[in-house]
Amino acid sequence: MWFHVGSTYDGGTFTSNQWTGTANERVGSITSFFDSTDRTFFLTGVQLEVGSQATPFEHRSFGEELLLCQRYFSHSGDPVNNSFVHHCYTTTDAYGNFGFPVSMRTSPTVTLAATGSSYFYSAGSSRSITSFNVQNPSDLNFQHKAVVSGITSGHAGHVDTNSSVRFYEADAEL
Repeated sequence: MWFHVGSTYDGGTFTSNQWTGTANERVGSITSFFDSTDRTFFLTGVQLEVGSQATPFEHRSFGEELLLCQRYFSHSGDPVNNSFVHHCYTTTDAYGNFGFPVSMRTSPTVTLAATGSSYFYSAGSSRSITSFNVQNPSDLNFQHKAVVSGITSGHAGHVDTNSSVRFYEADAEL
């Protein structure tokens, strides 16, 4: 693969399917890959090895690759109409526990959606959520705290989001 060559190799005339002993005829008819910002290079099916011993090629399914990727990034899924169960711990604080699909590589940074389009439903009524907090993030899960006025301690409820953004994104990139 020749992406770019100097004058030592591009001064001659390239002839397809023919061996040549002259250095400047090896790639005489190519242009530089780097001479335009419109170039695209696709490479698939390559496995890099450390050391001099080659190992058999690893064939992973899409499912395996997805699980490996989710160690670095995870999100709540569909950005519209998410619903999450919470426990009313006090008359103002409700907690929900969110588990990740796989164990993340480290404790992630968790970002939550805005509260403006989210409501808390409990005991047959809807209440606006004052604020969201992420608590105790780990590689397995995180706790979500919703501050809501007028709920009953010990009851269950759920947070509903009707939003164009995902409820949470967890990032554990390197």
